[in-house]
Formats: sequence, C-alpha cells, structure tokens
Amino acid sequence: MSADAAVWVRYSWDLENLRVNIQAPVGYHFRSALSVEVESVTQVVLSAYRSDPVWELLMAGIEERMRERIKTTLGTQGTDYLLAEYESSIVAVSGIAKSHWTDQNLLTGICVLPEHQRKGLGKYLLGLSLL
Repeated sequence: MSADAAVWVRYSWDLENLRVNIQAPVGYHFRSALSVEVESVTQVVLSAYRSDPVWELLMAGIEERMRERIKTTLGTQGTDYLLAEYESSIVAVSGIAKSHWTDQNLLTGICVLPEHQRKGLGKYLLGLSLL
C-alpha cells in the first residue's frame, strides 16, 4: 500500500447489550452543549484535529465539514454534543447522532484538546456517547 493510501475501519457496537463501567476522570465536569456554544464546540473539535499530524493535509476539508456539521446539528433533535469541562472551559467534545445523512453516528469523533489528552477523557466520552 502506498504511503498516501488511507485505510478506514468501521466499528459497530451492540448498543442493546452494552455494558460501560468506567470512572469519570477527576477534576472534569461533563454535560451537553448548548446551542449558543456552537463556536466554542467547533474550536475544540478543530484544535483536537490539528493536534494530530495525520490530519494536517486534510485540515481544510475537515474544517469545512466540521463547521457545517456542528452548525447544522447542534441543538437539533436526535443529536447531542457531550462536553468535558475543566475549570469552566470546554476541553473535549463528542458529537453524536441517532442518525445522520453521512451514516456516521459519531459526528465529530472524540475530540480532546492536546493538554488534556491521555487523562481518560476520550475513553469516558466514548462510553457516554455509546450509552
């Protein structure tokens, strides 16, 4: 396979029989985003993507898609944007939907600001998202 060929993996979970037993990371507060937080949510998502060099060449397209997706889905029925806050600042986001025209239920992916990565936030948000 060439260096610029992408391999995508699609996961599916048995949500009916899902058992999630994880502890919330200490010092963080979790809640759903408010419609008025569209720009803050977008900035966290884009910052998380920019922190991973694998997305560097794709960032223009990712930014365009995420801005549109978040703007058109945040606050709508059947979607939720789960947030992690630290000292009253949003530091992680997981946008989820029961259904979406892209056939993606994780609208943004699990997005954690670089300085809060590797603290269990992503694992916890994924568990909440699946629930």
